[in-house]
Amino acid sequence: MEVNDFKQELFDPKAWINGITKNISENDDRDKAVVSLTAKLQIYFQQLNGEFENIGQNVIQMLPKINRDAEKLSEDARILQDKLSLVKNEIDGIKKNTSSTIDSLERIDKVKMELVRYKEALHEADKWTMLSNEIKAALDVRDLDVVIPRVITLQQSLGVLTSACDYEDKKLELESFKNQVEALASPILLQAFTSKVVEESQRYVQVFRDMDRFPQILKLYSQNQKSLLIGAWDTISDGEAPESAFDSFQNYYPLLISTWQEQVKWCSSVFSQENVTVLLLDMYKDLFLVLSPKFSKYIDNNLKQVSEPLALLLELKLCTQQFLNNLKSNLDVNSVQQEKLLSLAKVVYLPYKNHISKYGIYQEAALHPHLTSLEITNSDIMESVQNLASQNSKAFSYLDNANKLCINLTESCSYPGYVKAVACFLNAYLNQYRLINKEISENQTKHEEVNMFQMCLTVLQCLGNFINRLKQFDQECLANINRVKVEYTNTELHPFYNYPKLLLDELRESDFEKMIKNVTNVSQMLELKPVFDYVKDLCQEVYDTTYAVIFEPLGAILNTIGSGSMWDNKRGGPTSDLPDYSFVPQECITQMGQYLMNLPQLLDPFLLSKNPELVLALSLVGPDYSSLSDNSNEENAFAEIFLGHVARGTCKAYVKQILAIQELSGTAAKQLATDINYLGNVLEDMGFSLSKKLQEIVLLLKLSPAEYGSQCSVCSPQLVAAIRQMRNIVSG
Repeated sequence: MEVNDFKQELFDPKAWINGITKNISENDDRDKAVVSLTAKLQIYFQQLNGEFENIGQNVIQMLPKINRDAEKLSEDARILQDKLSLVKNEIDGIKKNTSSTIDSLERIDKVKMELVRYKEALHEADKWTMLSNEIKAALDVRDLDVVIPRVITLQQSLGVLTSACDYEDKKLELESFKNQVEALASPILLQAFTSKVVEESQRYVQVFRDMDRFPQILKLYSQNQKSLLIGAWDTISDGEAPESAFDSFQNYYPLLISTWQEQVKWCSSVFSQENVTVLLLDMYKDLFLVLSPKFSKYIDNNLKQVSEPLALLLELKLCTQQFLNNLKSNLDVNSVQQEKLLSLAKVVYLPYKNHISKYGIYQEAALHPHLTSLEITNSDIMESVQNLASQNSKAFSYLDNANKLCINLTESCSYPGYVKAVACFLNAYLNQYRLINKEISENQTKHEEVNMFQMCLTVLQCLGNFINRLKQFDQECLANINRVKVEYTNTELHPFYNYPKLLLDELRESDFEKMIKNVTNVSQMLELKPVFDYVKDLCQEVYDTTYAVIFEPLGAILNTIGSGSMWDNKRGGPTSDLPDYSFVPQECITQMGQYLMNLPQLLDPFLLSKNPELVLALSLVGPDYSSLSDNSNEENAFAEIFLGHVARGTCKAYVKQILAIQELSGTAAKQLATDINYLGNVLEDMGFSLSKKLQEIVLLLKLSPAEYGSQCSVCSPQLVAAIRQMRNIVSG
């Protein structure tokens, strides 16, 4: 039996008993085991009770001793407290009795220190005079080995002579000596820098550091390196064998990278206590500030000599971009503030800023010559129309190339100017559609209606194709701007790639920020809205021309109806009392009806197949056609709408011509009513009906003079008065 089991915090008697007896199989053995365990437990309890009694007895016996020890400790604490109080009183008494003595000792010590300082000052003053004379003599013979240690000693002495009456004079004298040492050492130091002699450079660097002239030596180093690198550029750019601008930069930038790598190692040895990366970044920034005007002038001169200046700018910019990428790979970015990297990158791209800020102007000028190759109009109208389809793809291919150029050259930062240039280009290109539409309108009587109608629909189809391409281009622009928005608003963007700040002036940067800010709130580029509006207007104009082409024969027939001669031969006679069914339509009306009946057949050849581009162009024409894109499966939807326009136009023109008739006899009135009814039958066969005004005119024409006053009230007062006057009916 394991007694330790009883120590468990969650002791379970049942589980313990079952565990003890689980290996006993027979009942008799189990009973014996239980009896044995019970006996053992009783023995353990007896032993435990005995132990408790012994421990309790010992505790009772020890309590008096514990109380006595506690009282003794308390007494000792009181005695110690009394002794500490006595010691404190004694110390206060000593301080009070000896305060004057201590003050005297402090004054004596102060006087002693003053005497020591004055003694040192006198010694340093004597030494100053001696060292000054030695320095002057050594300077006369330009012996720097003698001058330098003495100047450093004088600098140390000056710290002792701060209270001397001639301290300022001595300070000026020391500065004079330092200036002379700097003047004598600078040529030697420059030679050491140029020759990359580490030991000699380290020696003079330490000298300048000891003289508190270390900033001057850094300035001297920077000026020397800048002079060497500027001279290297002058040699490359002004060489006897002229190179292209790209070759010049391609040769110069690797020199800057190799110089950087060499100077990092050299400066780490010579300027061991300095941040070498920061030192070189400052030096390169100053270098590019000097080179920037030279680069700008050099680039400008080369741009004037090439036919595609933007292509040259792209080459040079990519070359500069590669230089910064190479420099980035050689930088210890953890030891440099981001502001310094951004400051350097700004001056590196400075020669390009003026050009890229004017990118929109350059791009517009670059696109303009392409308009010549896109000229569509010529002496043959049909040939001009046939050229439209191919020219759309050609025009947008130019824009795709321009888009790639904008992305690569300006890193999409000049998108506001680029899109404006695109809008100007497309508007100029669309002017040719307007010219073709004008030619069709002016020459519609010189060609058959079928041919003219076909040309009009082709122009509309090409406009639909243009709209599709324009929408695709618009979405590509939006996608690209959304991409660069994510890129340029990233807080972890490296300063070398923060192109809006590197390539744009303040005004263009503000325009770019507005564009990327607004891009999430629009579904269409705002700069392209004028182009979309222009295309919509063109669709309406071409549609109007299409309608005019179809309606022209009808208009010619209708123009004869209003003439008085047509009704002169119908001024009364025996036919005036004939019933209505004895009248037949006049020839001009039957011609018009025949033409209208043939129109569906005229439209069929152009509607045999689905034409989504034509549907798109027509959907911009007006509300009647706006649902065409939703009903694109109905091939005759356009025909129904178009024929409906023709039917309504015919009725409107017919009413106008009728109202122009001066006088109608009874026979003429019946004839006119017969003609109108015939037109109504034709329109009904086509699926349309007469306009309300024509229906009222028929009613008014059929009324007898006696019935006119009583039954005309259901008609328009204007028509009632007009027909009354034509028929010479006296108002009752």
